[in-house]
Amino acid sequence: MLILRSRAFILTSFLLLMPCVVARSATPDTISKSIPLVWATFDVGKIVQTNDHLKGLNKSGAPFERYKAYSLGVAWRTSGNKDWHHVNNFPSFGFGIYTAKLDGDDELGQPISLFGTLKGVIARFGGNTIGYNVDYGVAFHWTPYDYNSNSYNITIGSKASAHLGLGVNYSYTIANRVELGVDAGFTHFSNGAIRKPNKGLNLMHVSAHVAYLLNQQRPIMRKFFEKQKSNNIDFTVGFGLKSSEVDSAETGFNRTYYDNIRFHVATLQAAFLHQYCQRGKYGAGLSLVYDDFYDSTILPVCEGDGARVVHGSFSKRFSFGVFAEHIFMVGPLSFPTQLGYYIYQPNVSKSQKKYSLFQRAGVRYTLPFDAYFGVNIYAHRLSKADFIEWNLGYNLKLKKH
Repeated sequence: MLILRSRAFILTSFLLLMPCVVARSATPDTISKSIPLVWATFDVGKIVQTNDHLKGLNKSGAPFERYKAYSLGVAWRTSGNKDWHHVNNFPSFGFGIYTAKLDGDDELGQPISLFGTLKGVIARFGGNTIGYNVDYGVAFHWTPYDYNSNSYNITIGSKASAHLGLGVNYSYTIANRVELGVDAGFTHFSNGAIRKPNKGLNLMHVSAHVAYLLNQQRPIMRKFFEKQKSNNIDFTVGFGLKSSEVDSAETGFNRTYYDNIRFHVATLQAAFLHQYCQRGKYGAGLSLVYDDFYDSTILPVCEGDGARVVHGSFSKRFSFGVFAEHIFMVGPLSFPTQLGYYIYQPNVSKSQKKYSLFQRAGVRYTLPFDAYFGVNIYAHRLSKADFIEWNLGYNLKLKKH
């Protein structure tokens, strides 16, 4: 259950299984342009009951258990004119639209998501393909928590949320044009604690998909590649926003959640990394976090309603930690995952103090001059999202060998 609930390290367990070796294949034609394809999926699955609202503390008094979903999109299979196309067995990149019909949709809403997708390939043999997908996007059309009209819904706290999808799949190609397949995967929705309550929604599914390739030609797989082993240092700065719950028992507030209570977060990282193959790096680093929620006090503006924030000592807003990191790379896209430990945390109240372990998982895009930008989910206890971290960085290459 902990794996299913993980908001930060669910990506780690999936991507670290990707090997450095490439499954070899060959096809009769070469091409110079990417292959466009259109695809559609139909999902049926289970809502993972990770909070009381989903378990039955809702208007109906019954658990929310099932859902079905549909998605439609366009993607482009890489052409083979770059080494990383071959190393990754010709992955596809594209975008799509997703919608789901959920149990309890009168309280949760009916999400509509716009997302980007990476459709990767683990192995091809004959007309068979074993692959994986990573989807990142933004979902709208939720019915969020409202103190007056939707107070049971502690699952989703905002009208928009992040959308993360992970899956593995098998497909078979018919007449070089049509692919039919089956999938199994995981979908997560959360606003990253920008607005609370926000316990997040996790979905497990099986699905069927169909894709139509608009070009029959296939590139020939290269069999030999230049080794790309090197050492480098990543420097990263990050920014985020988070909200906090108000303890009505301690403060006398009539409400537990307020939309207007926001706190700023800033991060600084430095990591030493070893690139051990074309698709992977590992290493360790240092992380400094500024969080103005630390040592703050939330007070009512007037009796029964409203709130204001009184900040405490500036020196108590910092925490410092070390982390281990792995980065899975597919051309300019990469997927960093971290497991860290706080060496120092400020002396603040128990409700503000972080757990000893922290995690990051996300996606970044590398520019031609070795700078990059991306987004991470920053979490604690392998299950609790603390904030969404937008970041910028630079990769300093030290030595190739």
